Amino acid sequence: MGVFDKFFDAPEQVIPEPTDLLKEMTAYQWEDKYSEHSPGDHELWMRLFEMAEFNSGRELVSMLAYIRNIGAVLKPDQKYGYVIQPVIGEFGFKDREEYERERRPLMQYRGNLIHLLKLLAKG
Repeated sequence: MGVFDKFFDAPEQVIPEPTDLLKEMTAYQWEDKYSEHSPGDHELWMRLFEMAEFNSGRELVSMLAYIRNIGAVLKPDQKYGYVIQPVIGEFGFKDREEYERERRPLMQYRGNLIHLLKLLAKG
Protein backbone atom coordinates (compact mmCIF):
# COMPACT_ATOMS: atom_id res chain seq x y z
CA MET A 1 0.00 0.00 0.00
CA GLY A 2 1.45 3.31 -1.06
CA VAL A 3 1.46 6.50 0.94
CA PHE A 4 -1.46 7.99 -1.00
CA ASP A 5 -3.59 4.83 -1.26
CA LYS A 6 -5.36 5.55 2.02
CA PHE A 7 -6.58 8.88 0.60
CA PHE A 8 -7.93 7.39 -2.60
CA ASP A 9 -9.59 4.44 -0.88
CA ALA A 10 -11.26 6.58 1.78
CA PRO A 11 -15.04 6.97 1.52
CA GLU A 12 -16.14 10.15 -0.17
CA GLN A 13 -16.89 13.02 2.15
CA VAL A 14 -19.78 15.35 1.59
CA ILE A 15 -18.39 18.83 1.16
CA PRO A 16 -20.93 21.59 1.65
CA GLU A 17 -21.55 23.95 -1.22
CA PRO A 18 -19.74 27.30 -0.88
CA THR A 19 -23.09 29.05 -0.58
CA ASP A 20 -23.89 27.00 2.53
CA LEU A 21 -20.52 27.89 4.01
CA LEU A 22 -21.03 31.54 3.19
CA LYS A 23 -24.46 31.56 4.80
CA GLU A 24 -23.10 29.88 7.91
CA MET A 25 -20.22 32.35 8.17
CA THR A 26 -22.32 35.48 7.63
CA ALA A 27 -25.65 34.58 9.18
CA TYR A 28 -26.74 37.06 11.83
CA GLN A 29 -23.50 38.97 12.01
CA TRP A 30 -25.40 42.15 11.22
CA GLU A 31 -27.01 43.92 14.14
CA ASP A 32 -30.65 44.92 14.14
CA LYS A 33 -30.57 47.67 16.75
CA TYR A 34 -34.10 48.75 15.91
CA SER A 35 -35.64 45.40 16.85
CA GLU A 36 -36.53 46.68 20.32
CA HIS A 37 -38.91 49.16 18.64
CA SER A 38 -40.10 46.76 15.93
CA PRO A 39 -39.56 43.14 16.96
CA GLY A 40 -42.20 41.82 14.57
CA ASP A 41 -40.02 42.20 11.49
CA HIS A 42 -36.64 41.42 13.07
CA GLU A 43 -36.30 37.99 11.43
CA LEU A 44 -37.25 39.47 8.05
CA TRP A 45 -34.51 42.09 8.35
CA MET A 46 -31.96 39.47 9.32
CA ARG A 47 -32.90 37.37 6.29
CA LEU A 48 -32.78 40.46 4.08
CA PHE A 49 -29.29 41.30 5.39
CA GLU A 50 -28.09 37.76 4.66
CA MET A 51 -29.62 37.70 1.18
CA ALA A 52 -28.29 41.16 0.36
CA GLU A 53 -24.76 40.27 1.42
CA PHE A 54 -24.79 37.10 -0.65
CA ASN A 55 -26.33 38.88 -3.66
CA SER A 56 -24.67 42.29 -3.64
CA GLY A 57 -22.04 42.43 -0.92
CA ARG A 58 -21.46 44.09 2.40
CA GLU A 59 -21.89 47.65 1.17
CA LEU A 60 -25.59 47.09 0.48
CA VAL A 61 -26.09 45.40 3.85
CA SER A 62 -24.32 48.27 5.61
CA MET A 63 -26.69 50.75 3.97
CA LEU A 64 -29.75 48.66 4.82
CA ALA A 65 -28.61 48.23 8.42
CA TYR A 66 -28.02 51.98 8.69
CA ILE A 67 -31.55 52.76 7.49
CA ARG A 68 -33.07 50.07 9.72
CA ASN A 69 -31.15 51.16 12.80
CA ILE A 70 -32.29 54.77 12.47
CA GLY A 71 -35.89 53.66 12.03
CA ALA A 72 -37.43 51.59 9.26
CA VAL A 73 -39.82 48.67 9.08
CA LEU A 74 -40.64 46.09 6.44
CA LYS A 75 -44.27 46.15 5.34
CA PRO A 76 -45.95 43.61 3.04
CA ASP A 77 -46.66 45.00 -0.42
CA GLN A 78 -48.73 43.53 -3.25
CA LYS A 79 -46.33 44.65 -6.00
CA TYR A 80 -42.88 44.34 -4.39
CA GLY A 81 -43.39 41.65 -1.75
CA TYR A 82 -42.13 44.01 0.95
CA VAL A 83 -41.33 47.70 1.08
CA ILE A 84 -39.05 49.56 3.44
CA GLN A 85 -41.12 52.11 5.30
CA PRO A 86 -39.41 54.81 7.35
CA VAL A 87 -40.49 55.53 10.90
CA ILE A 88 -40.87 59.26 11.33
CA GLY A 89 -40.76 60.71 14.82
CA GLU A 90 -39.24 60.05 18.21
CA PHE A 91 -37.92 56.56 17.42
CA GLY A 92 -36.95 57.13 13.82
CA PHE A 93 -36.11 59.75 11.26
CA LYS A 94 -36.72 63.42 12.07
CA ASP A 95 -38.83 63.83 8.93
CA ARG A 96 -39.42 62.43 5.43
CA GLU A 97 -36.70 64.67 3.99
CA GLU A 98 -34.09 63.18 6.33
CA TYR A 99 -35.13 59.67 5.27
CA GLU A 100 -34.96 60.56 1.58
CA ARG A 101 -31.50 62.06 2.05
CA GLU A 102 -30.18 59.09 4.03
CA ARG A 103 -31.55 56.45 1.66
CA ARG A 104 -30.11 58.09 -1.45
CA PRO A 105 -27.03 55.79 -1.55
CA LEU A 106 -29.37 52.77 -1.65
CA MET A 107 -30.71 53.88 -5.02
CA GLN A 108 -27.67 52.44 -6.82
CA TYR A 109 -28.94 49.01 -5.66
CA ARG A 110 -32.59 49.68 -6.46
CA GLY A 111 -33.00 46.79 -8.92
CA ASN A 112 -31.25 44.30 -6.65
CA LEU A 113 -33.19 45.49 -3.63
CA ILE A 114 -36.54 45.13 -5.38
CA HIS A 115 -35.55 41.61 -6.40
CA LEU A 116 -34.50 40.75 -2.83
CA LEU A 117 -37.70 42.14 -1.32
CA LYS A 118 -39.74 39.98 -3.71
CA LEU A 119 -37.66 36.92 -2.79
CA LEU A 120 -38.06 37.71 0.89
CA ALA A 121 -41.84 37.62 0.49
CA LYS A 122 -41.67 34.18 -1.11
CA GLY A 123 -39.93 32.86 1.99
